[in-house]
Amino acid sequence: MKTASTLVAALVTLVACTGKTNATLIFTVDSFTTDNLTITLPAGPNPNTLVGSEFSQDLFLIATSASQAASWITGDNASISASGIIGNQAIDLSQTAVFDDFEMTGIDIARITFDSNLTAGDTVTSELTASWTGTNLFAPSAVESLTLVWGGSNFGVTFPFGSIQSSVSVIPEPSSALLLGCAFLGIITLRRRKN
Repeated sequence: MKTASTLVAALVTLVACTGKTNATLIFTVDSFTTDNLTITLPAGPNPNTLVGSEFSQDLFLIATSASQAASWITGDNASISASGIIGNQAIDLSQTAVFDDFEMTGIDIARITFDSNLTAGDTVTSELTASWTGTNLFAPSAVESLTLVWGGSNFGVTFPFGSIQSSVSVIPEPSSALLLGCAFLGIITLRRRKN
């Protein structure tokens, strides 16, 4: 899974460097199981720069698809660990949380809160890692990709809300054994057709 998210981050970086999009905050999903979600935002500068026009100290991790917005978080009781700095703002662990059906909106949210408001153009100055852990906290198979947004403008009005930073696929990669098995099956099928 980490390889796929790293590839997506690399593609976002490549597009950003070719001038076809603005530099944004990119992230990788290091772990996504029923009991843990861990993400990393590497240190900047570009492309790991905050874009948008929000007045907020929050980053939100949400399902990319509205049809999956309420299905990927299954509990609220999480143990949180996080470190890193964006601009000159450190993470406020007391406000960083995970929400199943945030404020009765039907949207599941993993939130990273900073000491003060972030500002457009801020970069990740110290690698940011956030981890939410708890028994049966997530349903990884219920979501295809996650999106990182800054702020909550239009929250409850539009989806996604806030200033979109980047998205990462969380669909598990096929295992090597599965790929080898498919290749083997293909070879057997070809041999039978030749005979």
